[in-house]
Amino acid sequence: MPVHATQQEGHYSPLIATLPDELRTFDNYRFPNGLHAYMSDLSRFIGGDQRVFPIMNAAGLSVAGWYAAALGSSPTLGGSEHVPNR
Repeated sequence: MPVHATQQEGHYSPLIATLPDELRTFDNYRFPNGLHAYMSDLSRFIGGDQRVFPIMNAAGLSVAGWYAAALGSSPTLGGSEHVPNR
């Protein structure tokens, strides 16, 4: 039976509540190898025996979100809104 996202979020809620502010956004990780650095820092924080992707998702973060932030199109991650060339 598949685990639904809401079940996952509930499972990880106690851990998510302990995340330091710098691991709640990608603001400090918007550089070429930033996603890898973020996942490494998150892994160190949660311990090596847990997978990072479910925890990232439960915290409202995703790989797609990192790419959006790195490209400057996500206000959630500290990027600016896309402004077309004039």
